[in-house]
Amino acid sequence: MDYSLDIIEHNKQAHIDIESDVKLKADGLFTFTLRVHDGKITDYNLMDYIDAKQKYLSLKRVVTEELAFTHYHHK
Repeated sequence: MDYSLDIIEHNKQAHIDIESDVKLKADGLFTFTLRVHDGKITDYNLMDYIDAKQKYLSLKRVVTEELAFTHYHHK
């Protein structure tokens, strides 16, 4: 496939940032939002997904205690 990509000077840093983030991600879902005004990128927002169940609800340790109760009823 032959193609040419012309990037205006204003947008070059955003393209560099996106390329860098793609390399860091390597595998998996890569989601971002670009806000553009008059052909110029004004905002780049990278979204990171965290498995909350695994990160916050995972079992950290188990504590086992043996309890004994004695019931005595005196009349």
